[in-house]
Amino acid sequence: MSNVKKYRRKPIFVDAEPYVDGLEDGFYQGIPYITAGQIKIKISPGDYIATRPDGARFLYEPKNFEATYEEVENMEDTRPICPDCKTIMVKTRIELSDGSGWFSGWGCDCKYEPKS
Repeated sequence: MSNVKKYRRKPIFVDAEPYVDGLEDGFYQGIPYITAGQIKIKISPGDYIATRPDGARFLYEPKNFEATYEEVENMEDTRPICPDCKTIMVKTRIELSDGSGWFSGWGCDCKYEPKS
């Protein structure tokens, strides 16, 4: 059984796990590799294989992976975090001031500036 965990990298989320036998796409001269687009990338022990939601796979050395991603405990944690106040952001829908439509996106109270 695999130990796949969720990890966060702003602004995308990936499924990732350290390499173990069976995660490779093949072997070249006895060395395991994964395929990223048209390129075959050599896997070293301890490397992380990250898979984006679109299925694209990437290989990271442990120190680079750990510097770029943080583990996500549950899917609630997949909401973006405000870079200023470090709180979880919420979905917002705001009418544009000129009345031409609506803006939908992620918002945070620390960015809220009420009109006078």
